[in-house]
Amino acid sequence: MSVYSFASGSKRFESNPGLSPEEHLLIQASRIRLSLEEGLHFKHLLEDGPDWPNVVQGAKRFGVLPLLYKHLSEGGRSSLVPDPVMAELRIYRRFLAFRTFQLHRSALQLFEKISDRNLRVMPLKGIYLGEALYGDITLRPVSDIDILCRKEDLDTMHCILESMGYRQPVIYKSKLHERLLQGKSSHCPPYCSKQLGQVEVHTHTLPGIGYDHELMESVWRSSKPFSFGGAKLNGLSLEDQLFHLSLHLHHHAAGSGGIALYWFCDIHEWISKNVSHTDWERFCHRAVSVGVNKRIGELLVLMKTVWHTDIPPDALEMLDASGHSLSMKQILHREKSTYFLTSIKKIRRATLIPGWSNRCRYMARYLFPQREYLLYRYKPKRADNVWIYRILHPLRVVYRGVSSIAWWLLEKRS
Repeated sequence: MSVYSFASGSKRFESNPGLSPEEHLLIQASRIRLSLEEGLHFKHLLEDGPDWPNVVQGAKRFGVLPLLYKHLSEGGRSSLVPDPVMAELRIYRRFLAFRTFQLHRSALQLFEKISDRNLRVMPLKGIYLGEALYGDITLRPVSDIDILCRKEDLDTMHCILESMGYRQPVIYKSKLHERLLQGKSSHCPPYCSKQLGQVEVHTHTLPGIGYDHELMESVWRSSKPFSFGGAKLNGLSLEDQLFHLSLHLHHHAAGSGGIALYWFCDIHEWISKNVSHTDWERFCHRAVSVGVNKRIGELLVLMKTVWHTDIPPDALEMLDASGHSLSMKQILHREKSTYFLTSIKKIRRATLIPGWSNRCRYMARYLFPQREYLLYRYKPKRADNVWIYRILHPLRVVYRGVSSIAWWLLEKRS
């Protein structure tokens, strides 16, 4: 029986058009637990003999290697996987677990310092969900510590982070880029420490929209007490958490690139756990009032179609989600052409700069950025070796640009 026509009980598993068997396997692995039907579907995908190098590469690229390894290790499925593949997955799984433990330890130190100063903050994304949702923090990869902080508390937060040894590196390609781009993101430039990792301090939970004072005050009022390893904090309400996760994922899926499949797992598992406790009317009203109901609606339709997430039909109706356009093929493959599309946006942004000489310098710095940016971006072991990246960086930019244009043209043809 082909896995693409596999059916069990009342639920039918159908492939997403245009995806490889390896991508189907990774999507199926992007959940904490497999139901009986999902487990049978997963087993059939394994029995069909996937291209294992592509599976491992995709698991690393899309951030689901811990979940994939978990599912392969259960139910006797490891017998369907070559031993060298399981060994490679096991080694990388341990590496990711070690890094996750390090960041959680750093987060606990930070939150204890914050509690001592009676500062109100909320942990966001992976550092929060690993504790509150996944049960095993090593199943949810984290690359940094995301926290939400009020604008008026940024100076205090800066002092706390600096006292712990964090520093803000130069992340802009030039002073001109800094003047043009500073304040456009939902978070401040990251704070970095070789020993403690990276912290991103957010001032709002509206990626792709921008700061809204009235809405953020409502978010803070609705927050709920949350304990992180003994530190007393607050967490987003059920509705605000889902709103933030959905906006963040759609922001990346619809064009900014850098997709992780565990973001879909976050939303699927959050809804599955809290569907009966969520005030769906409040959630939908928030989306409509901000003008993002169609964005969130098309994402939730995709979740219901691919992950079979239990989303109330009334909620989809309130979000006006009838004309959805997102597909997993579009999302997973768009990343290859995203570099070209974001480059177009950068060129358009240059038109905001007065004077042709400034515009030319702005564009040239994408190929030849300042030294401090190269140190932040490539992190050479010795600062003296930064000259190597002065040569490699423009070659890398040109290569990514050409390959991205090629993928974009292929997408247009198909």
